[in-house]
Amino acid sequence: MKAIFQIAVQDVGLLQDLIFLQFIPLDLQNVSPSPQEVHLLLQVIYLLLQLIPLLLRGIPLLLQVMSLLLQVIPLLLQLILGIPLLLQVIPLHLQVIPLLLQIIVLLIHVKRFHHILLNICVTLFAL
Repeated sequence: MKAIFQIAVQDVGLLQDLIFLQFIPLDLQNVSPSPQEVHLLLQVIYLLLQLIPLLLRGIPLLLQVMSLLLQVIPLLLQLILGIPLLLQVIPLHLQVIPLLLQIIVLLIHVKRFHHILLNICVTLFAL
């Protein structure tokens, strides 16, 4: 990379042909850039070239994020499509709760009845 910059610094004319002709209007092309402008431009190019590896390292992360989004989107759609079903199920749950409470009360009575039957059986066998 240093060799590229050394060649560019040595041949300002080539650098001007490659870069300045693209960005400077035709009537200003005869004006030569100052050494400070060339130096600043080279610094900008150097910094941009340093960004390339960082961007390349970010590509796999970006692909992972996109993959996760592709996995999440169908789940979100299922959730959104499931909301009407959920709204239908809630009243059913509200009907089931009193039935469950009645079953619990019956089980408590059956357990008491079971104890009563057990006591009767024990008493009968004891006689």
